[in-house]
Amino acid sequence: MRAILEDIIRKKKRELRERKRVCSRAEIARKAARRRRPVRDFCAALSRAESGIHIIGELKRASPLKGPLAAGMDLPATARLYEAAGVSALSVLTDKHFMGRLEDLETVRAVTALPLLRKDFILDVYQIYEAYLAGADAVLLICAILPPQRLHALIRSAYRLGMAALVEVHAADEIARLDFSLVRLVGINNRDLRTFQVDCAATARLAPLIPPGAIIVSESGIRSRRDVEAAARAGADAVLVGEGIVTAADIRGKIFALRGLADDQN
Repeated sequence: MRAILEDIIRKKKRELRERKRVCSRAEIARKAARRRRPVRDFCAALSRAESGIHIIGELKRASPLKGPLAAGMDLPATARLYEAAGVSALSVLTDKHFMGRLEDLETVRAVTALPLLRKDFILDVYQIYEAYLAGADAVLLICAILPPQRLHALIRSAYRLGMAALVEVHAADEIARLDFSLVRLVGINNRDLRTFQVDCAATARLAPLIPPGAIIVSESGIRSRRDVEAAARAGADAVLVGEGIVTAADIRGKIFALRGLADDQN
């Protein structure tokens, strides 16, 4: 399974080289500097003080392991449906292995008022600029694929553009390497990216290691209200749910169930 991640990263590096040939890093940095747009506050949207644990709805067409999940997804319609059902933010997959593309951020940005996370394998500041220009309000940064110095540099780059950075961890040693004077938003991935196995108990094990004040998001393996409640008891402020929603026969009803509410339209 580790080979899957290594293959994804290898292809991502090649894709980045190709993109930089079309538009250089210096040029995309200038574009980002010239463009001033409002950035929605991703962290504020997940504040537990407002309304308990939050749902980040992920627009997920496919998975590297399982293949297509919702290949024919109508992205604008689904984003509107998620918003109407009460998710607090949206995660937009822009990696090809998930049948995503960067332009999906622009498509979703045009139809929703919710803050948007660019979920991808981000390795370079170039992708931070891309995310900003495409309308993202936050970016995912994965500890498992980023050395600490580069990780913290990318966080600062996101902050300079007004965006948030969701820093993803799966192990105690990754948390120990984080500078919590800088890190405000931590995603605990219940999926081990080396084996792709899911263990929802990871959130309960790791959340106590995260200093007070950081916002915690539990990621992967969340399928039921019971899972949401377990994440909340462990200390999570939000859960990120993709497959559990997109594969549901009734997406609106599923989101309401995850929120612990009755859907009055059913």
